[in-house]
Amino acid sequence: MANKKRKSLQQKIKERGGLENYKYMYFVPINQQVVLNNHWYNLDIIDISIFHAIHRFISVGNPEQVIDKDGERWYWVAEGKILNDLPLVPISSNVGIAKRINKLIKYNLIKRKPDNRKTGLKMISLGSEANKMFHNEDNK
Repeated sequence: MANKKRKSLQQKIKERGGLENYKYMYFVPINQQVVLNNHWYNLDIIDISIFHAIHRFISVGNPEQVIDKDGERWYWVAEGKILNDLPLVPISSNVGIAKRINKLIKYNLIKRKPDNRKTGLKMISLGSEANKMFHNEDNK
């Protein structure tokens, strides 16, 4: 099997009809102090960017959502949406994004709806540690 070459940023922009037609996240906040204070040492800038893209879409986007019997909201955020929102992220496949989401799940920043396999959907929500991303508490 041939190695699939990652598309360049220029190719991505051209495919979307030029920069003026390309809708993406203009600003991605990375608070390194919060990451270090919480001992999230295995998370990198790409992981944190993906977290912020998911958080932003859930907060201000219009994702499809379901409310489970316990009243918890779950959101459908497609990996392709993340790829589009973060053109500088050096990932070119949905599988690559899914692997990064799995890292975020390990740190309880994101959680996956337990019945996703049964329903065939990919519903997620913010995890129990997500709010820490926005606070500079000293957790040494």
